[in-house]
Amino acid sequence: MGPLAFGLTVREELVLRYRWGFITGKKETLKATADQFGLSRERIRQQEKSALRKILGVIYGPIEMPQKPFTFLGFPVENHKG
Repeated sequence: MGPLAFGLTVREELVLRYRWGFITGKKETLKATADQFGLSRERIRQQEKSALRKILGVIYGPIEMPQKPFTFLGFPVENHKG
């Protein structure tokens, strides 16, 4: 299956290929990938996460992240939105 079958953008595909070593032959760090694409490390991390979620969603179905209960100083806080 190609990247379009997974719904990846061109950038997401390139970020994954570069970061995981399919272009250079070795896995790259977030910093090296960010420098290559002229983006921040955080943005590369977000792109990678989005792409992996899309791929896994096609393979395993939609993925829902579990919601962690909101706590303050270790105590649950009720009626918190967010």
